[in-house]
Amino acid sequence: AVLEVAESAKESGLAGSLLTNLGNLRLATADFEGAAEAFRRALSMDVSPETSAMLWSNLAAAEIELGQIGSALANLEAAVTLATRIGKLLVIVEAGIRRGTALLRKGETDRGIAELESGIAAARERRFVEPLLEGLLSLGAALLTLRRDGGAERLEEARALATGIGDATVGPRVDALLAAAGRQPPIAR
Repeated sequence: AVLEVAESAKESGLAGSLLTNLGNLRLATADFEGAAEAFRRALSMDVSPETSAMLWSNLAAAEIELGQIGSALANLEAAVTLATRIGKLLVIVEAGIRRGTALLRKGETDRGIAELESGIAAARERRFVEPLLEGLLSLGAALLTLRRDGGAERLEEARALATGIGDATVGPRVDALLAAAGRQPPIAR
C-alpha cells in the first residue's frame, strides 16, 4: 500500500522521500527484498544527489543480505563515486564498510577485513556512529566465524556503543553471535 501511495505522490516530489523512508524501515526490520524494491524505486525518482548516494549504499546493504554480492559491489561503487563528487563523507565511509562486508561474503577474506578495519578507523575518526556500529558488528562476526582474535572484543565494543546511543537491538545480536561461536556473553551486572 505504501508503494502505491509513493507512486501517486510522484508529481509532488514526496515519492522519493517516502520510498527512502520505507526502504530504511524495511532494511532495519530485515525485510531485505522489500528494502531493495523501495530503494530501487526511490532511485528512479527525482531525488537529490545526496539522497541518491545514500540510496545506492542502502540498496547495496540489502543486496548483501540477499546474497547479490556482484550487484552490491557495483552499487557501492556508484555510491562512492557520487558521494566523492559531492563531498558526502558519511556515505563514503559507510560504503567502504559495506564493501568490506560484501568482500567477506564473496570469500575475499583478507580484503574484506582490511576494508572493514579501514572503514571502522575512518568512522571512529569522524565520529560516524551508525557506520562504526555496522562495521564493528560485521568485523566481529567475521573474526569469530574465522576463529581469529579480536572478534568478541569488536562485538563488545559494538554493544557498548549501541548502549550509549540507546539502541537495545544490538545486545541480543551480540549475544547470539557469541553463543554461535561457543562464547559466553558477559553476565549482566
